[in-house]
Amino acid sequence: MGTIYKRKDGYYYYQYRTITLNGEKKTVGISLGKDIDKRQLSKLNDKYDKKFDPKFVNPFKKSRVSLHQSISDYLEHRQKLVNRDSLSQNTYHSDKMSLNLFLSFCKQSYGVLYIDEITKKSLNRFKEFREESVSDTTIGNNLRHIGSFFTYLVDNDFIESNPVKEIKIPKSRKRDDDDIMSETEWKTLKDYLNNYITKLLNGKEEYDYFKVMIFLQMNLGMRIGEVSTIKWEKDERDIGKGGSRSYVYLSENNSILTINFKRNWRQFKLNKSLQKILNIIPRETTIGRKVRESTHKTIHHKFIFENPYTLKSYPTNSISRFFTRLLREVGVNEKYTTHSLRHGFCVECIRKGIDIFKLSKFVGHKVVQMTEMYSNHLSVSDFDEISEKIIEIK
Repeated sequence: MGTIYKRKDGYYYYQYRTITLNGEKKTVGISLGKDIDKRQLSKLNDKYDKKFDPKFVNPFKKSRVSLHQSISDYLEHRQKLVNRDSLSQNTYHSDKMSLNLFLSFCKQSYGVLYIDEITKKSLNRFKEFREESVSDTTIGNNLRHIGSFFTYLVDNDFIESNPVKEIKIPKSRKRDDDDIMSETEWKTLKDYLNNYITKLLNGKEEYDYFKVMIFLQMNLGMRIGEVSTIKWEKDERDIGKGGSRSYVYLSENNSILTINFKRNWRQFKLNKSLQKILNIIPRETTIGRKVRESTHKTIHHKFIFENPYTLKSYPTNSISRFFTRLLREVGVNEKYTTHSLRHGFCVECIRKGIDIFKLSKFVGHKVVQMTEMYSNHLSVSDFDEISEKIIEIK
């Protein structure tokens, strides 16, 4: 059985022992806080004994494993993959968010659940619960992450089948005109950022990580995950083309950008204007300097766009929130996402007469058909203008 004990700092903890999915014995502690009536300790102990499965189980006897414990072990396994660069940090966070949502729903709806008790019915109830507040795309993503978790359990012989396979997963919304800014909206946003960059280069504006990131997305068509993880220089592990490890780094005086993202490798030279912008990005911000001075530690700044407190790249959701505020500030519809910048870049390039095949390689599309779809957003006058340019070139 589990026990409740009081630490020297005054905090009460409930501690129990269990077996992980890998068959390892493990002690788990849960903080209960300080403000606890000692007369209620016995009742609290009973409550948590029912909530968790604190008994030792023999992993070789197909013993039942709680949903809470199995999710905890699975996320621990996924974190190890992140540490080995076999899984992206964003995928891990999506795993964690989806599984914690599912766990919370199950606890509120059913109390303690074991993994073999999860059925098509309980998954459909979760799906209906999510339909009340989020889009089909989000629900589909949640169920896919939950499905990967159950596939892991099947592969390790903890359950016989994956219950998510019995659920109809909503399809993601297809990309349509709502994802792509009008020519007027694109110009409004671009003019605003061009004006900011001009003032920044002339010392009339303060440096803003997020605005520079959005500017680079608009002018290079990069994914948000690519821009946010650009490194100052090549890491010793940044090798291989098209492998599962993702990396983005600068080289040769910030003139060449190398990208390996989603198993697609590409490299290109930056024009002098972009090099000039990158050259003024500070290796250490004022906040970063204060953190270094207060900790008295030598800090290696790895990422161009680095959070001074964590020394890691900014998470994509932080950039997305900033982008929404920026759209509101410049008077452009807030429905667009940062990926709309990638769409807009492709449309602008096609409008200028850039070869679709070359553009496809530049932005890292796996198939040229992904790039061709942007031609649907060109007007008759755009095609006439491109035609004239081609004739002039000849």
